Amino acid sequence: MSRRSAPDAVEQQVGGAAPQGRSGAWDATGVMRVATFNVRHGRPERARRPDHARLVAAVVSLDAEVIGIQELDRGTSRVGGVDQPTMLADATGMDVRFGRAIDHDGGHYGVALASRRPLGSTEVLRLPGAGEPRVAIMGILEGVDALEGGSSAVEPAVSGRGVSWAVGCTHLTTVADDAIGQLGVVLEALTDLAGDRPAVLLGDLNLEADRVGPVLASHGWIAARSGPTHPAARPTRRIDWVLVRAAFVESSSVLDLRASDHRPLVADVRPRDSTTA
Repeated sequence: MSRRSAPDAVEQQVGGAAPQGRSGAWDATGVMRVATFNVRHGRPERARRPDHARLVAAVVSLDAEVIGIQELDRGTSRVGGVDQPTMLADATGMDVRFGRAIDHDGGHYGVALASRRPLGSTEVLRLPGAGEPRVAIMGILEGVDALEGGSSAVEPAVSGRGVSWAVGCTHLTTVADDAIGQLGVVLEALTDLAGDRPAVLLGDLNLEADRVGPVLASHGWIAARSGPTHPAARPTRRIDWVLVRAAFVESSSVLDLRASDHRPLVADVRPRDSTTA
């Protein structure tokens, strides 16, 4: 696999084309919509408590096939004992898999993968580093045709809908040197899980482009274009990322949603060997 230079891997142009509307988050050409969103347990910027209705509405509005969610709570006092992964699953109909990072405030705190289609088995990877424990959750998302028990009218390599993806979500430490090492560990693990499949990593990396670029270049991954994502009111830092391997990013956009102290990043991604209509 050829290695891209750090600037190319990061695609440092601010912004990027906004994803175009479509009737489904995984269209007939194999383009799949994904998103990453640090939800801060559903507490909007400057708010004192979570707003669960606002959180659900924000997640639904992303209109994504797969969402990587960071800072989600399960049964903590600060969210009133609500099991947020189950709440989102019940409200959206998505398959939500939770990866516990720490025990906190009478419950658990961590990351999650939410998918419109059932995920296979998922695994939680505990990451090295000092300070607050960090994790990644990853699994395999089967292609549309495999899940529907049929075959596409065209070969999966052309349609893209029959292609399985390796998907992952993470939230890295705020200690930059440790976060760089954690990112390498997650990319290697997701690459191994993917095998010949395309892969996508969704996450709050707590790293900006100058730190992310060299890691991507050395592992053969690329990033969706993005503007700043944090803080939500007036973003100045680009720390939320959509990363892909053996795939292309068709379009991407940072959305002005105020359900957290981060803005979500949405991207349309396509397997490298599929074609567009």
